[in-house]
Amino acid sequence: MSLVIFPYCRFHLFRWSRAYPIVFWLVVASAFVLVITSALWGFQTLGAVESESAILRLSQKQSTSSPSPDMGPVMQNELPEFNSAQFVATLNHLAELTAMPIDDVAFNLDDTANLPYLRYRVKLSTAAIYPVIRSFVDRLRGELSNVSLDAISCARPDIGEAELTCELALSAFYRKSPHG
Repeated sequence: MSLVIFPYCRFHLFRWSRAYPIVFWLVVASAFVLVITSALWGFQTLGAVESESAILRLSQKQSTSSPSPDMGPVMQNELPEFNSAQFVATLNHLAELTAMPIDDVAFNLDDTANLPYLRYRVKLSTAAIYPVIRSFVDRLRGELSNVSLDAISCARPDIGEAELTCELALSAFYRKSPHG
């Protein structure tokens, strides 16, 4: 079929180019300009997307590194004093309220000798449905203003299952005691 269409189109293109030469060349020039403009727009869009992805990668790299050591005295005074037992109790209470089972938990107090605050990292894993995990994260943000969600990674072993297996990475920031 395509072998028949090509000679047909070629015949009509030659016929139109001879019958209407000015219109034919205007259409050809317009098509050429359209192709060039589309290519330039595509390259510009690709460049913008690449620059945005570079900015996102840079911001992710900065967010995984420790926060800025230039936390002023105002922010340091707003941070609560370090009490790991109270934090763990609050974390367990929020998990119970949202009915989110916590499977594994790992705690790590960062060495922040040169920083004016303490950073308490928490990694926990859970298996629950999305609304339960979302409710836990929302309540965590509402109850503990000194805690940030650093990362969340979820997977579903089977597409038919509603339950997700997620790993959450949290950071809790606390005021350093004046005695070290």
